[in-house]
Amino acid sequence: MRAPARRGRRLRVAVLVLVVAALLYGLSPAILTAMGEQLIHADPLERADAIVVLAPLVERLVEAADVYRQGYAPTVVLTREKRDPAEQMLIDRGVIRSREEERRDILVALGVSPGAIVILDPFVTSTADEARAVSDWARRQRVAKLIVVTSSFHTGRARLTLMRAVADRPVDIIMWPAAMSRFHSDTWWKSRETLRDGFLEWEKLLYYRLVELPRFAFGSSSR
Repeated sequence: MRAPARRGRRLRVAVLVLVVAALLYGLSPAILTAMGEQLIHADPLERADAIVVLAPLVERLVEAADVYRQGYAPTVVLTREKRDPAEQMLIDRGVIRSREEERRDILVALGVSPGAIVILDPFVTSTADEARAVSDWARRQRVAKLIVVTSSFHTGRARLTLMRAVADRPVDIIMWPAAMSRFHSDTWWKSRETLRDGFLEWEKLLYYRLVELPRFAFGSSSR
């Protein structure tokens, strides 16, 4: 019953977000700009142990390569997206390349040393999965500081998810949005694509804050 209940909560949150957004759309661009700003988090760049690129968008690879070439970190970390059996069969037979290998090739073409690229082993299906994989790798490698590159609208929620994943170990998280991201806080509602991204991200952010974070806090306090 847990999965249907969770889907029901997410549906209610999604409906609430859409209703509120529809009302706000007709009220004030200033309010919509503030909503967009709540999704975005950017920290000052500092030297770090590694650059983590969250899947799957290419704009994130371009930004990570730029940050690497500027000398902010010696390593670029990629995650491995989960694939279905048919895709795995084609990869095993050499018909196609895996998505993580394609992303690796893009980084190399953009000037990242092949030896500087790490592809994490666990398959991931969500930001939470990526955060756990990165956290486990950081613990094994005794990493103290990470630069995390993702699309602008994803930075706020990704930061919360990653900070939760590393809560039991001293790892500093520096969030850095991709410069090529089309999502901007002052215009996001003017394009169908970025409007969709904004609505979906607000749904996920509200669900995370209202459901996942309280559950995590309760679990931590009960241990």
